[in-house]
Amino acid sequence: MMIMLHKLAIRVAFVAGVVMPAPAALSYSGQERVARPSSPPLTCEIRQRAWCIVNGTAEITEVQPLVSSDPPGRAWTLKDTHFPASTLVILEPTGCRQSLADTLSATGFKHGFTWRDKSWDEVGLRLRSDGSCDLKLLVPPYNEDPLEWAFSQGRLLIWACKDEACNPTSPTPADVTRQYEDEFEGKKKK
Repeated sequence: MMIMLHKLAIRVAFVAGVVMPAPAALSYSGQERVARPSSPPLTCEIRQRAWCIVNGTAEITEVQPLVSSDPPGRAWTLKDTHFPASTLVILEPTGCRQSLADTLSATGFKHGFTWRDKSWDEVGLRLRSDGSCDLKLLVPPYNEDPLEWAFSQGRLLIWACKDEACNPTSPTPADVTRQYEDEFEGKKKK
């Protein structure tokens, strides 16, 4: 009887959308993201014209309306279910909803960017060569926490969409912003 109730609870939870399929594992090496063969293929969970956030273990929230001190556009927060204290914020200008990405480059790294009364490290990412889609990726400042997620793993969930299907291409946003890893961690190159 107990086993039958357990099976019924699992079926009800699945139908209600409570039980989700296992998240895809992302490789962090090489020039592209790869899902394990046993994992479902990665797809866009949130899709804009020029970029998307792929499915994973992150809780995604659209922050609106933006306050008057925010840049025009929208903001998205990503929190991994396993590392909820490490938040990635994506500040998206309105131009990202108009056209597909036609370029992909890092535009800079800055410590001490203030957003919503909190200090962040900012990583710039250009997706439109005319400057109409420059995403700002905000990550908590590095504090040597081995569970840091936003910079090391959160960036992997962002894809540039250069075609309607938003097929993953190389290099990825994580690839082009990896150059800021030492600066994020406070290491000086000699």
